[in-house]
Amino acid sequence: MFKNVQTKKLNNKGMTLVELMVVIGLVSVGGYLFATQMYQMTQQLEVIKNRAELEELKGNVRLLALNRAAVNYSATLPENAGIKDCILGTAKCVNGTTVDFSLALPNTKPVASANTFYTYKGTSCASWSAECPFKVSAVAKAVCNRGAPQCIYAGGVYLVTKIEIFPGIANKVAAYGLREVIETSLLPLSGSQEGNKSLKNLTCPTGQLMRGVDLVNNKPICA
Repeated sequence: MFKNVQTKKLNNKGMTLVELMVVIGLVSVGGYLFATQMYQMTQQLEVIKNRAELEELKGNVRLLALNRAAVNYSATLPENAGIKDCILGTAKCVNGTTVDFSLALPNTKPVASANTFYTYKGTSCASWSAECPFKVSAVAKAVCNRGAPQCIYAGGVYLVTKIEIFPGIANKVAAYGLREVIETSLLPLSGSQEGNKSLKNLTCPTGQLMRGVDLVNNKPICA
């Protein structure tokens, strides 16, 4: 009887130091793996959210580039003076005129310009950095109808919009599907129809026939 009691006491000593260290090690490893998985899941969710923000930004820029009213308003901005004549027909337009273009709606900051930057949340910010990684710019190219060297109104304008990612993090975020975006939109301006409105005299001298219309000099072509 005394022998059985002594055996029970020996069996109730608990874990040895080695066993305790093994258990602590297993718990630590399990905790580390759990924390790693949680961190990876958090990162994936953040990437999905950032990608969604980039897609929304891209969509907004695309819609604005195809908005005739927005482009007409943008043409009146001082920084777009180089292509204003082509879009609004205020003077002769040189075919192929290409300039940096600020794209905006009335009474708002430009959505795209040489100095327009956004955070991951789509908030405008002052400078390009890792915390403000998206730079949105635009270039406009005017095209005269039928490739004429000059015209009163451009027949259309190509708008090339670009969303760049801050160089310091570009390679890192590329692994998660966030990459530079370049899109080209053609906005028809109906230049030939609008240009013809300013032609008041489409008659040729007696004995001559009208062969066409010179939109550059605002007169008929007679022969």
